[in-house]
Amino acid sequence: MKTLWAVFGAALLAGAAAAQDAKKDAAPAGPYSLPSLATVKDKCKTNDAQNAKLEVIYKDAGAKEDETKKTARDNQTDRKDLEKFLTMGKNDTINKIRDVLDADQQKTFNALAAASDPKKKK
Repeated sequence: MKTLWAVFGAALLAGAAAAQDAKKDAAPAGPYSLPSLATVKDKCKTNDAQNAKLEVIYKDAGAKEDETKKTARDNQTDRKDLEKFLTMGKNDTINKIRDVLDADQQKTFNALAAASDPKKKK
């Protein structure tokens, strides 16, 4: 019985260590769980003018996401309403990003956004 518990404990510790390693290797996410700014710049091959616009969009989106979460906490908003407000902010941010990108870059961004969506991963 002790051996069984020892094996179970070792497996649990190994799983936790692997999960921490996966978090370290994952690229930091952008606002609203969108791909990071660095990833978008790199994969979409944006130019300097686009980079400047994207930096402003990401900065504003991050601030708006934080403000939405703070307001929800302060007003004791339920989870369903908070998710609705965050989805609206995410959609607004996605549209702003797409406005900056050309058609080919938009396709790349769409793939990045779909891959970074935690609700679609299973």
